[in-house]
Amino acid sequence: MSANATIDRPDVEAYLAAVRDELADLGAEERDELLADVEASILESAEESDAPIAARLGPPADFAAELRAAAGLGGGQTAARVPASPPLGTRLLEAWRSPRTAGARRVLGELAPIWWVARAYVVVAIAVWGLGSDKTISPPETLRVGGPDSGWALIVLAAAASVGLGLWQRRRRLGRAATPVLAVNLVLAVLAVPVYSSVADWIDSGPSTVVIVEEPVVQAGLANDGLPVENVYPYSRDGRLLLDVLLFDQTGRPLYIRPGATGAADPYRRVLRTRNGREILNAYPIRYFEPGTRRVANPRAAPPVWMPQIATLPLEPKEKPTTRP
Repeated sequence: MSANATIDRPDVEAYLAAVRDELADLGAEERDELLADVEASILESAEESDAPIAARLGPPADFAAELRAAAGLGGGQTAARVPASPPLGTRLLEAWRSPRTAGARRVLGELAPIWWVARAYVVVAIAVWGLGSDKTISPPETLRVGGPDSGWALIVLAAAASVGLGLWQRRRRLGRAATPVLAVNLVLAVLAVPVYSSVADWIDSGPSTVVIVEEPVVQAGLANDGLPVENVYPYSRDGRLLLDVLLFDQTGRPLYIRPGATGAADPYRRVLRTRNGREILNAYPIRYFEPGTRRVANPRAAPPVWMPQIATLPLEPKEKPTTRP
């Protein structure tokens, strides 16, 4: 034992003395070197709980045998002993409290607050996954619990509770309760792998964007700014209203104001017909007979329009009349 070490508990002092006795077959220098690496860890383990040190680290003979095995030494008084195998939980706890893991415990102790926050999100994500119907644990689904604000509030509350629990455990000596606490943390650590893998995939793919496409309302027949056209009034460049003008589209199809309409549907409409009686429904402007007659009262009736003065030369200039001698 180092000269500066102080032991306030007789059981710890007796335990170390018993371990020294088990290593009595070794040289003094070799024994002191072997024990110097573990005495600090034994003292630290003793400070964590009031339970007897032998109940936590095992019998001195077994502990000495572990030191021999770790140092690659054989023989000794305990070489032929085969200790009974303790339960798995006890073995895990003993391995965790072994002097060989003292360095790892110190590092993990410094990183513990990060884990306290991380495990809170794991608990919330698993709860959302269990209660949800789409079985996803990506951030949007996790925050959907009662709305995004409620989702954030739930995560913050879970993180505060987890940090508070961690601080409480650090201040108290759990004794036998340390085994289930360690088991729960191990389970959450395993579940954290798929949870944070899902979060990473969501970050890589980016948040989903909902695109709303409004389909334009298709107006049947002719329309102007979305409003149906009831009639068409063609004019010549000199402002003269043209009658019985046939209109076609770019493919040569007749332009109908109301597709499917026929003269029978409106008996007062004046419908042009071919010699074999076929209706011509793309003739404009549309005219209507006087009720009870077959006569159009005012063939050149039209809404008021503003006729521009066109300066562009006509495509087909009027031919000058020829004079005979």
